[in-house]
Amino acid sequence: MSAPNSRVSDAIRYDDVRAEPIVLTPEQAAEVAKRAEALKKVLSDSKINAKYKIEVVFGKARGAVDVPTPGMVSFWLNGSKFHGGGDEKLYLCPGRTLKKSDCEAIMPAFSNTADGSICPSCGTIWKSENTIGELFFNLPMRKWAEVVHRYFRLFEYHCDIYLKFAPLDIRSISRAQAAKTTWEGSKKLANVREKRAKSIYPLRNIIKDINAGADIEKRFYAFLVA
Repeated sequence: MSAPNSRVSDAIRYDDVRAEPIVLTPEQAAEVAKRAEALKKVLSDSKINAKYKIEVVFGKARGAVDVPTPGMVSFWLNGSKFHGGGDEKLYLCPGRTLKKSDCEAIMPAFSNTADGSICPSCGTIWKSENTIGELFFNLPMRKWAEVVHRYFRLFEYHCDIYLKFAPLDIRSISRAQAAKTTWEGSKKLANVREKRAKSIYPLRNIIKDINAGADIEKRFYAFLVA
């Protein structure tokens, strides 16, 4: 089976800020309501164990807070939450990235078949090399905080956040993987994950901070630069 893809990006596209109120379509309103209900459920339990892990890895050359820093973000099903074993790698549907649809749903391991990977949301069968296993960015720390916040929302507000540093050039690996995805490159990325986490921002602490009125994106920023 082909190796899953890794995506490289130097920036994130955001919608322009608008002065006038934004009118949501019924579908958008339903999605907002769904996410609000998910957040309400998470916030109601201060002892909750996170369903997912978001891992952020910076290389040995993390810059000053206002200088772009290359790094990698990946997503995991928390093994201790379910069966007590190892964490399970998760992938994202590439529909939105490839401009085939608006889908970027979570794709668990059971999505893999002999014919490819089936997105449980849009039902598309993708070649395994097209599914998104890692995302690479080169951003200042405040933009990195936005990245973490974005995927914290995508993963249902149910994540521990892990921060790691790896003694290798994240940028060179990401460029090589972008040019040609290989198992060797994927193995190097897997080795990165074996590094002990420098810091962990557990979901229970995130919940406490939100309930205390903290701006969660600012808290993510403080976590990344600590």
